[in-house]
Amino acid sequence: MKFQFHVTINDEDYLAFNRFHLFRFPYGKRRLLQTRLLFVAIFGVASLITPVLCGFDGIPLLVSGVLLVGLGIYQLLFRWRMDRWLRGQIKKIKKKVKAPYTPRSTREFYE
Repeated sequence: MKFQFHVTINDEDYLAFNRFHLFRFPYGKRRLLQTRLLFVAIFGVASLITPVLCGFDGIPLLVSGVLLVGLGIYQLLFRWRMDRWLRGQIKKIKKKVKAPYTPRSTREFYE
């Protein structure tokens, strides 16, 4: 007995597959965590060094506050930003070469 499946893939399916792998698999999770921690370290060090180097006046403390608020906004919008980055990468690949996947395929299974 032979089973035959006709599979059609579009951009949204390909994006969903890549999004799933980026956000759910250990390697993707590790890379996202490293990226988040890197930005926390950069913003944290900058917000701590600014008042120390410039004195604990009003302006350096304000700059530190703005940096910390910026870090909070970045952390809140991180997942959305990574999703937009994935979409952009797929568009770049399609523009340079062609679709990074086969739009139609047939799968056959034999008993």
